Amino acid sequence: MFKNLERSSVLYERIYKFNGILPEVNDDKYWERILGKSMVEKIQQNPDLVKHINNEEYENCKDIFREIWLLNRIFEETLFLQEEPLLKIQEEDFEVFFTYFLKLAQFYLKQKQKKSSHRKDEIIKDYLKAIYNRLKTLSIRILINEIHLLKEEGLLEGVDTKEEYAYYQKNYLGDIHYIYEIGETYPVLMRSIFETIASFTDFTLEVLNRLQKDREELAEYIFEGEQMKEILSFEADIADTHLHNTVIRLTFDNKKSIIYKPYSLKKEISYQKLVNWFYKKCDMTEFHRVIIDKGHYGWEEEILQKSCQNELELKTYYTRLGINLFVNFLLNTCDLHCENIIACGEYPVVIDLETLVGIGGMDADTTKGKIHKILMDSVLYLGVLPALHWKGKRGGVNLSGMNGYTGQTVPFKIPCIRCHKTSEIAIDYRNPITHGGKNLAKLNGRYIESKNYTKELLLGFEKAYTVGLSNKDTIISFMSEVKTLKSRYLLRDTQFYSALLLTSYHPDFMMDGGDRNLFLYQLFERGYLSYAQNIKCSKNKMGARQTLHMVNNIKIVEAEIKELLKGNIPVFYIRVDNKELILPDGRRLKGYLHSTAYDNVIAKINALSYTDLERQSLFIRITMGENFIFRKDKLLINSMDNKKGDIRHIYQAVERIGDMLVKEAIYNKDFTDVNWIGIFNSMTGDGTKIFQPLNPYLYDGIAGLAIFMNALNKVIKKSSYSKLCKALDTTLFSYTESYRMNAEADKECMTGAFSGEASIVYTYQILYQLTNNIVYLEYAKRHVKPILSAIEKDCKYDVLNGNGGFIILLCNLYKLTKEEEYIAAANEAARILSQSAITMPEGIGWKLETCPVPLAGFSHGNSGMAVAFGVISQITGSKEYLPVINELLMYEESLYSASLNSWVDLREGKKSESTASWCHGASGILLSRLFLVKVLGSEYSERLGRDISRAVKNVIESEKKNSYCLCHGNCGNMHILKVYERCMPQNEFVKQITFLQISELAFNIGNGTSDIKPAEYNHPGFMTGITGIGYCLLGFINEHIPDVLSLSLL
Repeated sequence: MFKNLERSSVLYERIYKFNGILPEVNDDKYWERILGKSMVEKIQQNPDLVKHINNEEYENCKDIFREIWLLNRIFEETLFLQEEPLLKIQEEDFEVFFTYFLKLAQFYLKQKQKKSSHRKDEIIKDYLKAIYNRLKTLSIRILINEIHLLKEEGLLEGVDTKEEYAYYQKNYLGDIHYIYEIGETYPVLMRSIFETIASFTDFTLEVLNRLQKDREELAEYIFEGEQMKEILSFEADIADTHLHNTVIRLTFDNKKSIIYKPYSLKKEISYQKLVNWFYKKCDMTEFHRVIIDKGHYGWEEEILQKSCQNELELKTYYTRLGINLFVNFLLNTCDLHCENIIACGEYPVVIDLETLVGIGGMDADTTKGKIHKILMDSVLYLGVLPALHWKGKRGGVNLSGMNGYTGQTVPFKIPCIRCHKTSEIAIDYRNPITHGGKNLAKLNGRYIESKNYTKELLLGFEKAYTVGLSNKDTIISFMSEVKTLKSRYLLRDTQFYSALLLTSYHPDFMMDGGDRNLFLYQLFERGYLSYAQNIKCSKNKMGARQTLHMVNNIKIVEAEIKELLKGNIPVFYIRVDNKELILPDGRRLKGYLHSTAYDNVIAKINALSYTDLERQSLFIRITMGENFIFRKDKLLINSMDNKKGDIRHIYQAVERIGDMLVKEAIYNKDFTDVNWIGIFNSMTGDGTKIFQPLNPYLYDGIAGLAIFMNALNKVIKKSSYSKLCKALDTTLFSYTESYRMNAEADKECMTGAFSGEASIVYTYQILYQLTNNIVYLEYAKRHVKPILSAIEKDCKYDVLNGNGGFIILLCNLYKLTKEEEYIAAANEAARILSQSAITMPEGIGWKLETCPVPLAGFSHGNSGMAVAFGVISQITGSKEYLPVINELLMYEESLYSASLNSWVDLREGKKSESTASWCHGASGILLSRLFLVKVLGSEYSERLGRDISRAVKNVIESEKKNSYCLCHGNCGNMHILKVYERCMPQNEFVKQITFLQISELAFNIGNGTSDIKPAEYNHPGFMTGITGIGYCLLGFINEHIPDVLSLSLL
């Protein structure tokens, strides 16, 4: 028999003697490496944990090993049985080891199954397959470790690694005494094996007994009167394992299958009822699948994926999906990923609705908190719409219910086995590949991109939303049917739990149950307790709510650890009409939630409005990648022949933009902070959009909003604009004070003019120019001070993010204040930049983080840097940097291509393109040359004039872009052509075409008919969104609007 099982007990099963004196840890270096110093310091405050680390004596609680000792005894008895397991695993690693325990499991099942009629071999095989998969997870690391130890000691015989492995199998694993040795060394493994066999056997028999009891009902409703006979397969683990239970697919000899679920299916029944009600209201046929709820468990008809037979069916599918999207939006459902939807012809069937009726976002007083709630309560957080998880530079993984698919490479690695059946067998780490569900809607077996059916999706969603608006009372009465149900409450990602559980099976933690228990204590450092720890230092001032929060978090982590020790993924629930959190063991944490899920859904139903419908529809359009706008206001659009060139259109357009920003602004409760929902590109590079609050900076944040609104308020006086400008002031001023207090913590401070902290300084300079209010200049001086120390750390080497932009801002600040420290700092930045430049075959430049060779252009290239060195040369009157400017121009001139009539863009994939935009290409180069021609001597005039002619020709002849933003769109080009026209007023042609283009854009914006992409039109960002477009328009109204793109205030 296996001895030493007492050491498999976990800490809450042990009783350590305590004499009232807190012991000291003898050696905590090992646990510091595992858990970190901070966690070990906390452990040292717990006497039982210290005594465990010190290997002091303890007693186990009574009766914890009763079933384990029973299986231990049965194991010895089955050793001499001739009957082999029905499941053959000869192709698997270490099959000799697993065969011992499969024989035990088979014997144990048959012993407990004596009175059951279900004894078919197929059931036993599938039962053993599930047992084997579990035992493999528990054991494989230990077996690999054991064979490696023997190999290192030279105890394996054989001419190669395969023979050594065979020797280990025969002479070690084939020896029962060695198996007992493993058990004594790793008692936690033996306990886990016995508990797994016991619990899954009980679960299997429970399913079979319930099947027998419900057989007639299942035959009548699911199989339409056809009798079920023999079970052909008993497929386990088609979903996560919770409380040792899992979802089972049972297939019978009639080739039909049913799904067993170990929990109540009342939510599924209620959901189907509500969706069918909406189908009926939207003049669509209902869909019924058989769902039988039996209280603590239930049975479902299996739904198979089917293709649509024609285009109409496929369009209908997406219309129905839009209706389902609204229903789940209404109920705050979440986590509806690709395995939760089955595309069954024209019907999207939602399954596994564990999170039906969620909490939604939490009420908040701050702007960021309010935005977070808006997004949490929106269609974006349901999981149905396309979205990327685990985003990074190499992309992300689409797991969405609509079009998550198989074959995607997950960006993190998971353990797998290499060198099978050799003595070099080892754990390797590889990126897994996604296995999609049955969620892709297909036409005759072929998937067609979901974005092609955005119109139908919106049709269904908007129809259902309109029905909801007209039937609020009916829907609220429906909620009374689900208010007493339980809904799963997600606290952590299942993937996180799975990875932690797998690591806990490492050999180091399988020798003592206390060690495995202690390893899982890292959960206290990862998540819930962060808030409690933050308020720990002010415990005397801690309110009752905060104290309860801290106590509840401790109980949550303790419950997580207990479930993981049992091999389960922790699952928490809420009751829809209750604020309690239900722990996996059934205990309840009172007052955990601020409000009930029921109250939140009722509030959401009552808050349904056409304004919100417009917002949710926008979220859908942008997420689906739609590049055009459906406008509600369909004013009669006359021919542009009579409209072009009318400045009134520009006034109308900028006022429309301003009014939209006023309407969409989100304030804190005191109206001292304001923010908006921004629409940003993800880091994946595939055009995927994400929604989040604006950052403070100029490029696409609040600072840009401040510039536009103050400029607009100068042109069009409105009380609503003045109010918003005041809120923007307090927001920026508050941010500056906060930054000054915490500047030391900002280790990656960017010194560029458009992104990062220096952009706030630039914003204050622009605001001072716009308003002549000295307070902006004072805040510019406050904000710049802590940035000065970052000059020497810059490695961005450009105008947008780095010292190139900072040189110009510092020169501007010197010009405005005449304070010498700014010009001294600008000189320091210029010297650092000139020293870090690299020499090219012609001229110089800087390597960027995103490109291995220097670039041409303004934002990241030599044109912008030439302006920086030109500004400081002009301010100081020194010729020190003229050679640098000359070298910068030489390199950029070497990149000019006559065939492209442009400068070669050396970014990946761009070399064959003629780029014309502010950030890259001819437009930014034109802006740079227009400035330099004023700064440099006459000896540069011919050289610069040649570039100006080339650049302006390129910009004028360039095709219209699909973007209107300042950074890389049409408005950036029109703004730069406006600058050119001011510098070269004799070119009447440029003046005319620029004004005509800007007037046409303004006319379309003013009438709601513009072709600006939704993600651009509805993004408040300055360089990439609507405020920059509006600022460009303002420049055609008022000549004195500062030229933000060239940076210089000179």
